[in-house]
Amino acid sequence: MKVRLAGSMALAALASCASQAESEAKQYAIVARSGSAVELCTHAGLVAQAYLAEQNEERYRHWKQQEAADCAPSRLQSDSALNGDR
Repeated sequence: MKVRLAGSMALAALASCASQAESEAKQYAIVARSGSAVELCTHAGLVAQAYLAEQNEERYRHWKQQEAADCAPSRLQSDSALNGDR
């Protein structure tokens, strides 16, 4: 009984890690639809960090590339200009 309970708790802990990264990715998608370039840059980094915490190297690398694209100076400058932040 104790072994079964411990195994269930371990699976629940693993599931919560996976769902944290998935939750961050869903938040990124929301920001992509309605947020600013700065918010998008920030959320891409949060997704990357969640996958790093999960030790999912493939997804981490993907999101680091996405972060680099979203945080490109030209993208952030164009967003700043649109908002009148000169």
